[in-house]
Amino acid sequence: VLGVAYVTGPLGGVDVYHFEGTIDGEELKAIHKPTGHKFEGRVVDHDHAEGVVITAKKKHRLSMEAKRKH
Repeated sequence: VLGVAYVTGPLGGVDVYHFEGTIDGEELKAIHKPTGHKFEGRVVDHDHAEGVVITAKKKHRLSMEAKRKH
């Protein structure tokens, strides 16, 4: 599975992360290879997933909701 995350910072700047991963049943796991940031979550329906991004260095956990864009 491939995905793109757009993260808006507190000053309005946007960082873009391209994730690559797998879906096994309802479980979704993906990684941003250059940084090592990981997304772990579950598929809610065919257009929606939710979970957390775990940062590589400090292991911060950030809630995230993903939606398919048509």
